[in-house]
Amino acid sequence: MRTRPLLAAPLLAAALLAGCSGDGDDRAGAPAPAPSTAAGATGTTPAPDAPGAPAPARPSGTAPPGTPPAGGAPAGGATAPGGAPAPSPQGSRSPSRAPAPPAEGTTSVEAGTAFVLADGSTGCVLSGSGARCDTPVRSWEPPPGDCAQDYGQGVEVRDGSVGFTCGGESPLGAQRTLAAGEALRVAEVVCLALPEGVQCEDGASGRGFVVSRAAYAFF
Repeated sequence: MRTRPLLAAPLLAAALLAGCSGDGDDRAGAPAPAPSTAAGATGTTPAPDAPGAPAPARPSGTAPPGTPPAGGAPAGGATAPGGAPAPSPQGSRSPSRAPAPPAEGTTSVEAGTAFVLADGSTGCVLSGSGARCDTPVRSWEPPPGDCAQDYGQGVEVRDGSVGFTCGGESPLGAQRTLAAGEALRVAEVVCLALPEGVQCEDGASGRGFVVSRAAYAFF
């Protein structure tokens, strides 16, 4: 009757050892739990750069911020809407002053000599103190003036002053013709025929004018 308890004790010990061994295997083979993420997140948030860490590489072909686009207008350049260059301001219609012809390139004449340009548009007369030129058919108008006769039909330089003429006989009926590039001189006064118009200058004062059908200018 005493042999039964002795056999039961070894069987109970073996059962306990088997149960402990099974629990350990279950824990060792179980997968690690996945890290929890916030609801609605689509990925992990990278940690902020540590001090001194290099900046992330810029994708190839990307220009630094503030760099103007290739082929664009230079800084400060004006452009019209759509990238077209802005139109330049309109220039003056005044004719340009031509260089005075050399003395050997002029023909000396007597005071009172008149001439007309080859195209018949302008007639001039020279005197010892100045010159006058009339251009009755023109596209410009003189400013208003106080003159009882025809005003602004022509321009003149006289005794160092320039301005518009007021009445008087017109030199348009002169018989002498002056071709472009030819010049006449009376004392210090020189008139030079231009491809368009005529230029007369008083060499003593440096004053004069340029006049044509299209425009006029005093200097």
